[in-house]
Amino acid sequence: MKILWSLAVIMAVSASGQNYLERVGANFSRSRPEPAPETAKPAGLSNAWGVWRVFEGVTNHVQRDPGWYTLSGRVIQAKLKGVEGTALVSGSASFYGSGWSDIAYMVKNLEYSLIDDDQIPAMVWGKYVGDVEYTTVLGAKKTVRLFDCGRVVIGPPPPPPFVLVKSKEAQERDRQIEANRVAWLRSEATNGVASAQYDLGMRYLSGKGVEKNEAVAREWLEKAAAKGHTYAKRALGGLPK
Repeated sequence: MKILWSLAVIMAVSASGQNYLERVGANFSRSRPEPAPETAKPAGLSNAWGVWRVFEGVTNHVQRDPGWYTLSGRVIQAKLKGVEGTALVSGSASFYGSGWSDIAYMVKNLEYSLIDDDQIPAMVWGKYVGDVEYTTVLGAKKTVRLFDCGRVVIGPPPPPPFVLVKSKEAQERDRQIEANRVAWLRSEATNGVASAQYDLGMRYLSGKGVEKNEAVAREWLEKAAAKGHTYAKRALGGLPK
């Protein structure tokens, strides 16, 4: 009789312990946040932060093909009269230390629905396509830079023959954009803008958009370094004495 009573007690304790563990497990499961569904992820986060993007029918890699910048800033005007699908932003466009800061610019083909005073999300890429004129709410004419985000490639990027081959028109447009950028940098650098002096110096150092010339590169980098530009000082430190 005592043996039967002991067995009953053991079974009751085991059952209550099991119930407790099940309740704890259920509570623990409920306390953990559910993973966000894939559909909740913005398109810009796919394919490694959207580095593969289609621009005017040609697939670009934003870190390899020329003219792409990371955009940041605050939306001044989400909808511009007469400029469909384009937002006016106050912020910066940069690519590894070069670019523009504290400027007003336009951006089109964003994957995000933004309203006035929204911040541009992180890791938004835009290709500089030139300057555009618009009319302010007060009727004044303004000219700003225009960036196009293109369209993110969903899934794996196409094989190299389709990625790297560009039409003659696209190549000529890229050359013209590069020439315009160099001309603008030279003007800004001549006017004493340190970031432009650095960018121009690095171009002469690498031969990007200009004829490679280390002496001219050093001259512009020294001017930028004299104004306290950190990257220019580092670049000078790596040049032969």
